[in-house]
Amino acid sequence: MKRASYYYIDGLKSERLETKFLEPDDWKYWAKYFERDGGRFSKEFDKEKSEMKAKMWINHQLSRYQDQSYGMQWIIHRETSERIGQCGLLLQNIDRVMELEIVYHTFPEYWGNGYATEAAKLFRDFGFRSLPIRSIISLVDPKNFSSHRVAERNGMIRGAFRKWKGVEYYVYRITRKDWEEL
Repeated sequence: MKRASYYYIDGLKSERLETKFLEPDDWKYWAKYFERDGGRFSKEFDKEKSEMKAKMWINHQLSRYQDQSYGMQWIIHRETSERIGQCGLLLQNIDRVMELEIVYHTFPEYWGNGYATEAAKLFRDFGFRSLPIRSIISLVDPKNFSSHRVAERNGMIRGAFRKWKGVEYYVYRITRKDWEEL
């Protein structure tokens, strides 16, 4: 396993998936996410073309690795080695409080197979096992019903409705105590 920092690793494994840190040229794979319907809930990149969006996205994640604020990783199918999407932990400033967020994006052709839930659980478990945190959140667009289900399957409870970076989201949360009782 490679390390992005002293506390964030790739190579996490579940029954069907494993994770891998992003690399600079990965924008070529990620551009197809924005070309299709998949980028519709990534509001911060909605004004750019697919290639530019993908480059910005990958570079932003690589910057996160460098500044130790975590970052997205590839979700790779263990049997076929196909890239299914990205998932990861992100350190976010929500209402002036630093929160650890689980974020997940899968390519549309893999929707409905439970991959986002499986990947989100990988990062949830990594976070609670490896970090001294009290809770983990997911910010979910009110219209993204699939992501609501992923967060709920990840043991999270829907909480406050917040405006973050000019967009309204529900804040889903799981506490360490709730995680320990799963």
